[in-house]
Amino acid sequence: MRKYTWYLNRWLAMEHPGEDFFRIRQFYQHRVTDKKHAANPPHIPTLKARKFLKQYSRSSLKSILPAADQLEIYHYFNQSIPNVLEIDNWSIDRKNNIDSSQKRFVHEYKYKEFESVGEIKYVFEPARLHYFPVIASYAYAFDDQEILDALTDKIQLFIEENPFLRSINWSNGIEVGIRSINLLYTRIFVSLFDPSNPVLKPLDDYLYLSAHYLVNHLSMYSSANNHLLAELCGLIAICSFYEFPESDNWYHLSMDGLIQELNHQFHEDGFHKEGCTHYHSEVVSYYICCLSFSELRAEPWHEEALKRIKLMLNISQEFWNTGRTFHIGDSDEGHLLYPYFDKTFSDEASLTRDAVVLFGTPRYTDNFDWKNYIIHGEQGYQKFNASPKQQIELKTAHYKSGLSFIREDEFEMLFDASPLGLRPLAAHAHSDALQILLNYRGVPFLIDPGTYQYHWKFQEVRDYFISVHAHNTISIDGLNQASIVQNFNWKDLPELIIKEQLIEKDEIRVTAEHNGFILQTVPIMHRRIVRYHRQDQTFEIIDLLFGEKEHTCSYYLHFNPDLDIIELNGDTLELGKGAVIIKLKSEIFNNAEIKKGAQGPMLGWYSDSYDRLQETSTLVAEKKFENKLEIRMLITAKE
Repeated sequence: MRKYTWYLNRWLAMEHPGEDFFRIRQFYQHRVTDKKHAANPPHIPTLKARKFLKQYSRSSLKSILPAADQLEIYHYFNQSIPNVLEIDNWSIDRKNNIDSSQKRFVHEYKYKEFESVGEIKYVFEPARLHYFPVIASYAYAFDDQEILDALTDKIQLFIEENPFLRSINWSNGIEVGIRSINLLYTRIFVSLFDPSNPVLKPLDDYLYLSAHYLVNHLSMYSSANNHLLAELCGLIAICSFYEFPESDNWYHLSMDGLIQELNHQFHEDGFHKEGCTHYHSEVVSYYICCLSFSELRAEPWHEEALKRIKLMLNISQEFWNTGRTFHIGDSDEGHLLYPYFDKTFSDEASLTRDAVVLFGTPRYTDNFDWKNYIIHGEQGYQKFNASPKQQIELKTAHYKSGLSFIREDEFEMLFDASPLGLRPLAAHAHSDALQILLNYRGVPFLIDPGTYQYHWKFQEVRDYFISVHAHNTISIDGLNQASIVQNFNWKDLPELIIKEQLIEKDEIRVTAEHNGFILQTVPIMHRRIVRYHRQDQTFEIIDLLFGEKEHTCSYYLHFNPDLDIIELNGDTLELGKGAVIIKLKSEIFNNAEIKKGAQGPMLGWYSDSYDRLQETSTLVAEKKFENKLEIRMLITAKE
């Protein structure tokens, strides 16, 4: 029954009639064309690799890469592979020990069924092959023939164990796209080390088949989100690196799509419409990679596209903010290129370095990371190092998409009034409209509890983490601000209206509202006003609820689990980490209680990374009202 409900709800979200015809063609592709190609793969033409323009210095790579033994262990989610050069199975869920490595037609795998394949993300992640280009670059940098031989054996084994359309690792376009980028950079370093290495020909053929797959399996219409961008990125990279009969047509098809998605998937100010910190940074990385590979074709990008990409990088800079990252929305910790050995790596910080090389923006960080070097080469490395490091000036900034970063004195607040997700599905959205996050003196106090899991086995927990109850905002009568249809699908998505975003001499003021409850037949508007009084160094958060009839308001605040002071006394709440203490004051706290690790319903939980769960403290206050209600909260530092 769950399966048929999924199909019904997905059909309701589709764009008719165009998507209907697309899905019919997709069905035929999966059932007929793919089956034919699985039995008899497409003819592989002669591929000519274009001259790669980036140059790499062995000495520079040596300064970036660690010792060889630090490349062995690959951590992903809550699993570890002790030695990546000993992997012999890329179709196993190591967490649950479920193996789907038998070579079957790809569409015979039920990759959403736990009993068949386990948790699919635990299968897909190692098969993205993030470690291949890292090890290839190490072999090149240190002239290590033994490591190169071990790597090329693994490349050949991966190709043999995952033949075209006869492995679960061909079941998802985003995986093929990301894997293609990692295989391309692997190929580049293998050829730099040994231009006649026998693995190059099968690797070239495999990448052609990957391009053939991608061009025929693009995620379109309601599926056009970050998956489509990864697919286009893989296709652009392959068709830039190689010349073959279809390369020009496929390149221009994918480039046109990538440029079109700049308007479809991004706000005018550069923020990704999915409304997630992580996915914003991940998809911006796709564009940076495409910029690099497309240089091989000497076809300049449109100026307007470059301006938008610069804005996208600026948003990443705002979120990163010298390491004190605000996290909102879904995160599965996915990367395009991933220096897994670097425990300090973050896409946000890495993108700030990309911006220095591409657009000459100020440099705020110390070191070029491995991903930066692979994409920009020695020339980019030297340009970055020639840029003087500057001290970042933290400023208040408002964005038309609905983000307001309020940085005054030693406070940092994010007020998020951006739309809930990328229409029509809002697949990675959280019910977090009008949420506030707060740091003081670099210590996070009010946090977003995170994501935890995607798999339907954990649906109850997943529903909690995406719900309004897991965000620093308000629920009316227990409702989310939109309706959860199923995993990765919302409906009744609210309209968020920015009433004002002001920076004045005496105060910062932002006002926004949403109609999400009205769309669910509850006649209440929620307006939130965030004011920072500069003279008093005080935040004032004003919530106005207005409409008709009697309702129950639930008011939520979620706290950093590392705080060592959480004291609620009447209308006053003190939060602290060591000597850094803030005070929150509101009448509604008289009706509040602190929950920690509560079940039925869930409340007081935090996930700092995918598939990890821990208790935290959450304040919840409930108050009945009729027609209208005003709630005021003051936040000050305690000296």
